[in-house]
Amino acid sequence: YMMSMAREETMVLEVIGYALACHLLVAFLPFFRKNNLNGFWQYNKSLFLRFLTSAIYSAVFYIGLSIALLAIKELFNIDFDEKVFIYLFITVAVVMNTWFFIAGIPSRIIALEQVREYPKGLRIFTQYVLLPLVVIYLIILYFYEAKILFTLVWPRGIVSYLIIGFSTLGILALLLVWPLRDDAEHTWIRTFTKRFFLAIFPLIVLLIMAIGRRVMEYGVTENRYFLIVLSLWLFIVALYFLFSRRKNIKFVPLSLFFAALLSGFGPWNAFEVSSLSQHSRLENFFQKNNMIVNGKATKSKKTITKADQKEIASIVEYMIDVHGVESIQDLFTQDLAI
Repeated sequence: YMMSMAREETMVLEVIGYALACHLLVAFLPFFRKNNLNGFWQYNKSLFLRFLTSAIYSAVFYIGLSIALLAIKELFNIDFDEKVFIYLFITVAVVMNTWFFIAGIPSRIIALEQVREYPKGLRIFTQYVLLPLVVIYLIILYFYEAKILFTLVWPRGIVSYLIIGFSTLGILALLLVWPLRDDAEHTWIRTFTKRFFLAIFPLIVLLIMAIGRRVMEYGVTENRYFLIVLSLWLFIVALYFLFSRRKNIKFVPLSLFFAALLSGFGPWNAFEVSSLSQHSRLENFFQKNNMIVNGKATKSKKTITKADQKEIASIVEYMIDVHGVESIQDLFTQDLAI
């Protein structure tokens, strides 16, 4: 049972990674060999707006059906399993949401290159909502980085997610206003783009420091692996937009697609690397406490510190929960599956 649960959790993460790669593939594949950047932007604008629309439709549909089910339950005293709401959510998210989304995809993709319209609401939302949020997060993170330099206290783990979120939000905002960068009244977009990518370099260093510290102390896990990949992706994207003359916005989904794809395939994928890292840490703790005899774990003849006990228990729990008992079976003589 534990093995099946561990495999299910791993499969969920794998499916999420593959789903992300497939969504990114859809974003650039129709324009992979074409130089029509305007058509590419108009196409992805349609996908973005359609995604928001389908999410609203699906949310209203799900809430309405959920209230209807609750009304049936209360009015007619019909009792049913609460899991029905989970099944309903999955059905709406997978079937209805997909249906709503696909119904609005542009049918004449090639003709999008000739479309020059830009939604005024999108510009207002980006310029007066998203970009101010980016600046606020930037100020907060820079003050936090200054605090680290003055106090010499290592960054907290949450800062990694904040930097990733801030950078993603900033890149999204710049992509949304990208067609306006050549307009005389919106020359600020070019200036903001360059300064944004310059500004995130110190934050990328902070991100690498935060992740590196956690990896040195506790090894690689799936979450840390993905943070490492995202930090490298941000670094490459920043370099590209700072020094490339072409500045092709296709590079963003294309590079993220390959990052997602490589994270799930091959011996370097997140799950294999995490398993090897934690397996190595567990073996090192066993050797540190003289618990390895002929390559197998045995009872220690000395008192193990509480810190080491806690780490060993934590690693074993992680390996069994995420990778299954077979991932550490080679360290034990007894059958752990029993």
